[in-house]
Amino acid sequence: MAGISFTGLSSGIDTGSIIDALMAAESVPRTRLTLSETAANARQKALSDVLSRMKTLRTAAQDLGSALLWTESQKVSVSDSKITASLTGGAAPGGYTISVTQMATAAQATYAYTPPAGASTLDINGQVIELEDGDTLDAVVGKINGTPETGVYAVNVDGKLVLTSRTTGSATTISATGSTLAFESDKAGRDLKYSINGEPQADSQSNTLANVIPGVTLTIKALTTDTTIEVTPPGVDGDAIKAKLKAFVSAYNDVVDFIDGKLTEKKVVKENGQPLTSSEAAQGVLFGDTGLRNLLSQMRVQVTEQLAGFGGDLTSFAALGISTGASTGAASTADQKKGKLVFDEATFDAAYAKDPLGVKKLLGGVPGTTGLSQTWGDMLDRQTSANGVLDQRVSMANNELQRIKDAIARMDDRLVRREEMLRKQFTAMELALSRSNSQYADLLSSLGSSRSSSK
Repeated sequence: MAGISFTGLSSGIDTGSIIDALMAAESVPRTRLTLSETAANARQKALSDVLSRMKTLRTAAQDLGSALLWTESQKVSVSDSKITASLTGGAAPGGYTISVTQMATAAQATYAYTPPAGASTLDINGQVIELEDGDTLDAVVGKINGTPETGVYAVNVDGKLVLTSRTTGSATTISATGSTLAFESDKAGRDLKYSINGEPQADSQSNTLANVIPGVTLTIKALTTDTTIEVTPPGVDGDAIKAKLKAFVSAYNDVVDFIDGKLTEKKVVKENGQPLTSSEAAQGVLFGDTGLRNLLSQMRVQVTEQLAGFGGDLTSFAALGISTGASTGAASTADQKKGKLVFDEATFDAAYAKDPLGVKKLLGGVPGTTGLSQTWGDMLDRQTSANGVLDQRVSMANNELQRIKDAIARMDDRLVRREEMLRKQFTAMELALSRSNSQYADLLSSLGSSRSSSK
């Protein structure tokens, strides 16, 4: 503490230790407030984490009825990586086999090169390249590659100028003249030779084939025999639907795991009033929380609920393979006791193959129909929207945390003033004792002088 402090110089008492002991006693309530702040901060964070996880679940539920998910599309697949395929428009469904016996290649020519003595030019496919006195082969290569109008790529191979056509096919040619060049060899370009479904096709100058299968572009990467190209009919991608259902199950289980962990985490209670550590104070802040327990109960009921107005077997998540697990008569697992979900893809595949429109309707992909996406979206919106249930709880937790912080700040200010007052009081006491001792010493000295003079 700033200021002059006389610690027992006159009284012989360790006033500094006394002040420290008094302040330690008066700081006990602050320690309790600090632990309360730790607990409040843990509660606020836990509720914020619940809100974040519930928002993820809300997004996953909304995705089940998204128009993007239910937009019909086609897929094209290839059995061999030697060929790639992409859809460029509507394609006729079906299977195709393609065999490639010759790749399309580019024409190539090799020249000896002599640096020019003075300015010179090259003529490459009718395009003039200006050379300067002493231009090296690398300099010439740079000039050619910087002039795409020549229609060739240039490279220095062991001191030779090698030109390769920028396009493939037998029709490509290379013409290069100039006083600095001497022709050495060339290779003619070749066409792609292939067949589809065993029928030879017209040679192609390119390894990219557009619309030989209507609506599909093929890129040939290597020779191959009977590679299969499969084009699906227009429809909704069942794998994409399963991916969204898996995302919903994962988000749901994440919420259940987190909330269950907080509900069952007990507060730490020590014997004989021993103080808690910060980590201990942060435990059990949502133990048995009624609001979260009710939320879990609501989710468990809704995930098994059958929707009204849906005929046949497709009335709930269970019809799509989503449940808390098969009932086998065995003891329930820990995950089943928590109410976590599992996804049986085989059940979904069978339901979707039998009635794809019914699955679409149940999940909420049919406009004007209230399916699982909408019912879950409504419930989750009440919890996660601005000023929703969880948002209000997080706000209340923030307010409580701020209230405790303000109380700590006020107490810190009071403790500072209290310590200053104690130090001033003890200092005044020491000064008074010092003056008293000094007066007593003067009195004794005066009495001693009087006795001496009277002798």
